[in-house]
Amino acid sequence: MLKIIFNSYFNFFKYFKFTLSLGAGRLCFFIFYILLPLWGLGGFISAQNKIEPKKDTTKPKKIINLLSEEVLNKMPIFMDFVKAQKNYSEVYRFILKNTGGAYGKVKEIPYRMDTLENLQSFQCINEDITEIPTRFTKLIQLQRLYLGNNLFKDIPKEVFLLENLKILDMQFNQITHISEDISKLQKLEMLFLNNNPNLEKLPLEALKKLPNLKRIVLKNTPISVEMRKIIRRNLTKVHIEF
Repeated sequence: MLKIIFNSYFNFFKYFKFTLSLGAGRLCFFIFYILLPLWGLGGFISAQNKIEPKKDTTKPKKIINLLSEEVLNKMPIFMDFVKAQKNYSEVYRFILKNTGGAYGKVKEIPYRMDTLENLQSFQCINEDITEIPTRFTKLIQLQRLYLGNNLFKDIPKEVFLLENLKILDMQFNQITHISEDISKLQKLEMLFLNNNPNLEKLPLEALKKLPNLKRIVLKNTPISVEMRKIIRRNLTKVHIEF
């Protein structure tokens, strides 16, 4: 490409000498319509050759360090969120509960709960929680989630993104149905759904896709006798308690 430009300049230089003998009009035509565009093309090619390749800005994947049940049970339990944030890297178990007095029950999970990046067990029971903040899904190391005795009408969609979850406790809520998305919890082992007065059936095809599921508790639910038989026939490897 550069060779072509050089040859063009050489040929046009000869033409330039010729235009001098023909007057100022042709000289202006040569400069503005031929010489300047060629100069701009050469600058563009030079600039293209100097463009640096894009840097890889991909963030490194977070290292997953799941604790065994025995080790996790020995970890200290944090109950003060302010203190937990200051010691975020040391928090593996956290219990969110009301402070009593005039404050009443807990209405929502703290928005910045995801700052506890090593959290593997979270408990909030006997409160008035109805939803989970979207940022909660960043707690990718969470293995246990206890949300019993709250005001949930279904299992929040955020829960289904916690891919390392092993224990899910949603007992004593107002759950009416279970989403098919529960099949995303491939490591789930125990599911507590007892004492949900409006729960009449389960997504059996989705539950059959959970290879590690060992136990489902369904006591004090309005599931019919016939439906109980169907559940047992479909989930033969799961211990089911009615």
